[in-house]
Amino acid sequence: MISKESHVELHVHPNFKAYGLEEIIKAMDKNNLDVIVLEYLNYSIFNELQVLSSDLRKKGYSVDSDSIALRIEKENKQYYLIKGEEIEALDDFHLLTIGSDNIAPYHPIERLIDYALKQEVLIIFDHPFVRVNNLGRQISKKKMERVEELCRKYNGTLALEWNAYCLNLYWSTKKLFRGINVNEEVRKLSDRLKKQGYNIPIVADTDLHARSKKALRAIGTARIKSGVDLSSGRTIIDSLKKDIFLGKHENVYRTVSLTHLIPNFALPYISQRFFKRA
Repeated sequence: MISKESHVELHVHPNFKAYGLEEIIKAMDKNNLDVIVLEYLNYSIFNELQVLSSDLRKKGYSVDSDSIALRIEKENKQYYLIKGEEIEALDDFHLLTIGSDNIAPYHPIERLIDYALKQEVLIIFDHPFVRVNNLGRQISKKKMERVEELCRKYNGTLALEWNAYCLNLYWSTKKLFRGINVNEEVRKLSDRLKKQGYNIPIVADTDLHARSKKALRAIGTARIKSGVDLSSGRTIIDSLKKDIFLGKHENVYRTVSLTHLIPNFALPYISQRFFKRA
């Protein structure tokens, strides 16, 4: 058993047209990260990681792989890349499944959760209070009630995401106009359910959209610190789940800067929406 207090980033969207795995490893090293989860939206990335890792071997890295994780080592430092997927549910929610990337999207969210539970993965309710089809707006009151209903149903098996792209300044401004601060609402929901005997913990992550090599500087802005058994991909997932649902992990709550968010997420998202309408 290889157990270590680890810094973990659970939500990273890479862009391998702009850089390779070595740049990700260097960013992990600079930002003191031991474990990261790389995801695409609705389709697999892990096979691509395994192919790309051949370039690392040529550069003197040692690379081992199992069905869930890549372990990359150089100069006695180890870095772990974990399989994951961000999945869009038919009812306009997003889920992170940490430890699996073979869950088909566009099914009702309960079906997705049930299937993920059979695979014994870590399931995170991704930005639960933000609209999937309009990421600058909060969900309706009816949908907020639906989020709470799902949390009660999946007590002890579902975590809530605190998302570093949900800037406090923006959502606090929304609050002035009778909106909500979505990350603050996540904390309120988790606390309220805890007082009622439910176990729906919070995990902090960045939701990094690393469109360029420069954008990798923000990796791990929000993260968790957790005791992780690094023996294999399976033990990493199991130990993360254990710590998170026992409340033994530590959340690092930080949001990304505007200078990161605007070029890497806001402008591309606005442009995409504009061209879709045109």
